[in-house]
Amino acid sequence: MANLNIDEILSDIQWIKDYVEPEIELTVETDTATSPTGIEYPIVIVKISGTSDENLGHMIGVKGQHLFALQHIIALMLNKKYNADRQTENIRVNLDINSYRADKSTAVERIALSRADDARILGDEIELEPMSSYDRMVVHSTLAKFDDITTESRGEGAGRHVVIIPKGDFDPISEDEDLELEENEE
Repeated sequence: MANLNIDEILSDIQWIKDYVEPEIELTVETDTATSPTGIEYPIVIVKISGTSDENLGHMIGVKGQHLFALQHIIALMLNKKYNADRQTENIRVNLDINSYRADKSTAVERIALSRADDARILGDEIELEPMSSYDRMVVHSTLAKFDDITTESRGEGAGRHVVIIPKGDFDPISEDEDLELEENEE
């Protein structure tokens, strides 16, 4: 595992403050995660926030494109420095600007839960709009805890999207009709 020093990483990414946006606060945390195959990898969490109520939308970009590009640049830079020997797993970088990702994840979770309810009620597959791989992961993770639905990604490239699939033969409409029939028979 790469030996990551938070102060050194802050120094490495100081160029963001110096050249991109001087009026920001930079914070860095490190963590580790384990892949589904059991491989442990380091994560660098970089948070950028404005020092006042200024809008950092220009750093986020449309649908987070600038944020993801900046995240990619930071990941390339850190991996070149700390993982040059390729003896460890690549460092993953999670960049958030003015809580954009956190707020977006919360919104995606709400949509996923709402659309899962639609799939349950209708008993049909529900296709979500195309979204980034990160947002698809949020949907899959959010809905994985439910036994009565499953999710899968379909499509290619920019059209890749999540499909929410109800499990079983539960039909709430016909069960409601059966209940009404039983009540009318009494």
